[in-house]
Amino acid sequence: MKKVLLVLSIAVLILALTGCPGWFNFGDVQKMTIPEIIEWIDTNEATDVSEFLVETEGIVTYAYSYYAYIVDAENNGIMLRSDSSVIDFRDFNPGDKISVVGSPYFSKYGEYRLDTDTPGGTATLIEKNVALPDPYVLPAGEGLTVGLFGKLVQLTARYDGTDSYGHHTFNNGGVTVTVFKYSDMPSDLATNTTYTIMGVVGQSYGYKLFVWDKSYVLPAE
Repeated sequence: MKKVLLVLSIAVLILALTGCPGWFNFGDVQKMTIPEIIEWIDTNEATDVSEFLVETEGIVTYAYSYYAYIVDAENNGIMLRSDSSVIDFRDFNPGDKISVVGSPYFSKYGEYRLDTDTPGGTATLIEKNVALPDPYVLPAGEGLTVGLFGKLVQLTARYDGTDSYGHHTFNNGGVTVTVFKYSDMPSDLATNTTYTIMGVVGQSYGYKLFVWDKSYVLPAE
């Protein structure tokens, strides 16, 4: 009887471990889509980097030296993070399709991330000038939330000027949408003028729109 119970216990343990990749096969690289990565982060409540590595592909929507954002063809997005000098995401441009290996987690700032600093982390160009997916059109009266994190978002809103930190603020039907101050914005933005803006939803002391190129900001027709 004891032998049977021991066998059953081992079987249950194996099933539990194989069902939780965050606890099993450390060092292996598992191919996942961006939605699968986000689901894994939520299911495993991953809040820090680990030895669990995933590989995914996406189209760059915004890039800075130590972080970037990518989306898939359905506009599911995630942030890439590299705090070291090993990978400089400025080597990539919007429209570049890249392959990434990193450790997935949800940061304390409210970001779904792939950390490429972890051993085995990489970012490799696959193809240039890939068409971006259609953006999510933000309805009037709605703001930016974690549910939109990493996605391309477009809105038509009135420009109210800059806040005390230098970020650009837009009135979206009574709700303020903030554009990150280091975005490439037109120099001739006029207050009380309505614009159509497209960018990726990121986080910097709250969710903000990160705009890569001033051509994504146009006077509304």
